[in-house]
Amino acid sequence: MKNIPRETGIIKLASVFAKKNDKKKGAEVLGFSYEKTKLSDAHKKAHKLRMCGSQLIYGVYEDGAYELLAGYFCQLRLCPQCSWFRAIKIFNNVYSIITDPAFSGKQFIFLTLTVKNCGGENLEYEIIRILTAWRKLTDNKNKAFRKSFLGTFRALEVTYNKLTKTYHPHLHAMAAVDPDYFKKTNPDYIDQPKLRELWRDACGLDYLPQCRIERVKNAKEKQVAEVAKYTVKSADYISRPEVVEVLDPALHRKRLIAYGGLFKAVRTRLKLPDEEKAGPDIPQEKAFAAFMDPRIQKILVEWRMGTYHLSPMANFTAEGVVNAADRLAGEIIDNYLGKPAEKWGQGV
Repeated sequence: MKNIPRETGIIKLASVFAKKNDKKKGAEVLGFSYEKTKLSDAHKKAHKLRMCGSQLIYGVYEDGAYELLAGYFCQLRLCPQCSWFRAIKIFNNVYSIITDPAFSGKQFIFLTLTVKNCGGENLEYEIIRILTAWRKLTDNKNKAFRKSFLGTFRALEVTYNKLTKTYHPHLHAMAAVDPDYFKKTNPDYIDQPKLRELWRDACGLDYLPQCRIERVKNAKEKQVAEVAKYTVKSADYISRPEVVEVLDPALHRKRLIAYGGLFKAVRTRLKLPDEEKAGPDIPQEKAFAAFMDPRIQKILVEWRMGTYHLSPMANFTAEGVVNAADRLAGEIIDNYLGKPAEKWGQGV
């Protein structure tokens, strides 16, 4: 009977990957789209997408919990698989922050900050504009926006309109406030008209942009899910090379999310994992120990013939862990460079 929790964990893991097939298929379709673009690194990124998440190793513990121990992730901003992992991390991190005792008694506001739709040639400029505007609002302690909120979390989203062939970059944000923030006597209260003016001035716009600000009432999970969703919906671009050609450079080296004030302080104290990185957060030494621990069942999750297959692995010795790492590295090099691993570094 003591193995029932472990078996339950394996069943749950299988269920997760049964739903994840479309993410991996999406990465492969996106690889074909990259190859049809004129991007200078298109073929390299296509190789990385095909390799992404092809072989993963999970550890399933005696209590049924499971943890990703090893695997290769391409880390591309548009990869549906990596975006899925990032969205899960963001949700877990933000929810851990706002349920921390430091936020006890605090209330939350949800904001959406936008600019007008733009053509692909102007997308990167508009993304830089709104990210710079956000910093202007939140970095200066004397600014009305910063003074009104105890802390903030924001996430960038870009949507694509296939009818007008335009892009809509905008920010979703959560802000924490004290309960008396909503009193009519509060001089720092920001209503929607005032928010639109603040955002217009921060962006340097010659028009009054559309913005939304609303109080969150007993719906924390829903609002966290809203700010934690994908930067771009993969359905907007995976089979559209012309859209990939615009989004890829526009999102390169942009901060997709940012924490401020109390959100940032609690995140630092909790030592939460890096949301920008898809894949395992487990330290190398802990992963190494898990590989050799016979009490932890290792499960290989492998992509074959258009679906994920799960199979148990034998316990590793220290030498076995090193050999497995060497073999995985060789496979990554083969797929990444398109030549035999043993020749890598010989200039062929």
